[in-house]
Amino acid sequence: MTTDDSWMTGSDALLWTIERDPVLRSTVAVVAVLDRPPDVDVLADRLRAGLTDVPRLRQRVTAGIGPASTPRWTADCEVDLSYHLRHVALPEAATLRQVFDLAASFAMAGFDRARPLWELTVVEGLPDGRAAVIEKLHHSLTDGEGGVRIAMMLLDQTRDAVRPAPPEPPAPQPTDRIGLAGAQARRGVAALGGAAGALGSAAAGLRTPWSAGRTAFETTRSIARMLAPVTTPLSPVMRGRGLMWRYDAFDVDLPRLRAAAHAAGGTINDAYVTAVTGGLRRYHERHGVPVDHLRITMPVSLRTDDDPIGGNRFAPVRFAVPVGPADPSERLREIRRLSHIEQTEPALPLTSLVAEALSRLPGAAVTTLFGSMLKGIDVAVTNVAGLPAPVYLAGAEVLRTYAFAPPSGAAANVALLSHGDVACIGVVRDGTAVPDGDVFVPCLEAGFDEVLALAPRPSRAT
Repeated sequence: MTTDDSWMTGSDALLWTIERDPVLRSTVAVVAVLDRPPDVDVLADRLRAGLTDVPRLRQRVTAGIGPASTPRWTADCEVDLSYHLRHVALPEAATLRQVFDLAASFAMAGFDRARPLWELTVVEGLPDGRAAVIEKLHHSLTDGEGGVRIAMMLLDQTRDAVRPAPPEPPAPQPTDRIGLAGAQARRGVAALGGAAGALGSAAAGLRTPWSAGRTAFETTRSIARMLAPVTTPLSPVMRGRGLMWRYDAFDVDLPRLRAAAHAAGGTINDAYVTAVTGGLRRYHERHGVPVDHLRITMPVSLRTDDDPIGGNRFAPVRFAVPVGPADPSERLREIRRLSHIEQTEPALPLTSLVAEALSRLPGAAVTTLFGSMLKGIDVAVTNVAGLPAPVYLAGAEVLRTYAFAPPSGAAANVALLSHGDVACIGVVRDGTAVPDGDVFVPCLEAGFDEVLALAPRPSRAT
């Protein structure tokens, strides 16, 4: 018997389960700034097509079957688009600040767990006839790269795109609970076999039993480091964790950031993390408490072109980065060295297998474990290649796109989402840990300025 249901992967299930602790909630928001309001009817048609093209958009989460099972995605063939697609008109002469505050209020509110885990709100009333769209989705639905791929399905390369034909609604399919339970059991066995196979394959290429044993030992140590508790932040200032999220954003010249990275011998991501650490140094100096190192978490993408849009394909790495060195070139080189070490950890290829095993633990145990791993993080950073420019949403040009990723136990999350030649920086602050956004955000901007200064000056035409 066929079914449109599927089990959550271990990674998706963990993101869902740890929300037993509200500090670890996993809501993502994206704010797109448009040159005019989109055609709502065309947008609704695009979303209806998306429900067919991306099954995850029409699925809700239901409990697993039997002990030690993960939750599952269950098809909702009667998606109420009037609930998921909303419209808000702000007072005349509204500002982007009001849009960010509105997006934060949406993100802090929970999802209706009887429905698919996404909402889209069109916001009108910005100056010069502009508008915005706020996208809210649960991280278990997809990761940053998957979210961009979903967005591209709704966008056009020209303003006057052809309106899609209404798709045929998916037919309801009965759920084969016995088949699902059997599939879940087989998947658990396969996960254990995969872990053993991965270790065996790594050892098989070695010439001596001693080398094979050393490889297994190093991999085990790497997994232990991945799961080690870090309950105390390194920052003496950004302490305390709460439920208040505050959104801020600013723009950075992406070609200059790229040139600065190349001038210092690094990548855009190296320059980006270096800029964030420069801002954090300034923030602590403003509070009279200089620091040498802070702990960050950073996702490493494991996604391939063949992976489905839905689901998460990344491995989080945690490590302490230098903050104290005032020379951004020196700091960038050290961050590049440390990032390389973390991205070559033996445990990274086994992330999905480890997640599968952890997702079968009792929910309370999983939440406690991840709380011990995440609440000692000072700042989360993420960098996603975003949209080309120009692109259009239902007749409106998309001018900027800001991603607001959840802190998930950290004091703040700083996200770079590229949009053409602009690096759109979205900042989510835990209002308990970082109450003074009027100080924190300018410090981050100054951190980017010092990195951009590394870029060679363009030669003057003679």
